[in-house]
Amino acid sequence: MLNIFKQSRAGLSISLVVILLLFAGVSFAVESGKDAKGDIYTQAEQRFRAGNFSEAQTLYQEFVTKFPGVKRMDQVFYRLGQIDIKTQSYKTALRYFYFVLTKYPNSFLAQQARFDMAECHFKLGNFSEAEELFQR
Repeated sequence: MLNIFKQSRAGLSISLVVILLLFAGVSFAVESGKDAKGDIYTQAEQRFRAGNFSEAQTLYQEFVTKFPGVKRMDQVFYRLGQIDIKTQSYKTALRYFYFVLTKYPNSFLAQQARFDMAECHFKLGNFSEAEELFQR
């Protein structure tokens, strides 16, 4: 009987170690996902600030694909619009800014997105649309 108890106790110890390792693995995977999200966003911001707009754009788009619905998505779409302004793709920039305004109307970037939309309309020669947005 004592021998069975020792075997059960050893089996329990092994089971406990396996369970702990599984939880550690899950925790690591969750943390790795957080790190990956932060890493991609941070790299995109660094590229943007350095003026490497093509690389930043690729990283922001990767962020949107891999992490849809995260809190800073308004910032990502706003940055994509800014990149399009800097590369003179005003029509595409308008779409990003419009998306920020409609999807994230309470974002701290909403007013700036509206202003940037006005700038895009002005650059495209749509003066009445630009004026209307500037007056809001």
